[in-house]
Amino acid sequence: TADPDERARRRAEERRAGHTLSDIAAQLARRDHLDSTRTVSPLRRPDDAADGAVVVDSTGRTADQVLQEVLTWL
Repeated sequence: TADPDERARRRAEERRAGHTLSDIAAQLARRDHLDSTRTVSPLRRPDDAADGAVVVDSTGRTADQVLQEVLTWL
């Protein structure tokens, strides 16, 4: 996961030429709301200890930094 501003920045870098960062952030917030409030299988953040789930915050980190963290769990 990453904070909303980071997610919008990444999306803008990926492919959203012609859209403002503000527009992209609003689109992501709308999608997150729809995903988390749908009736069937809503998107939920796991409880801290639920089934051994771990939430990785990738805000401000490279893919390699996140990978290195995950590898420490193996």
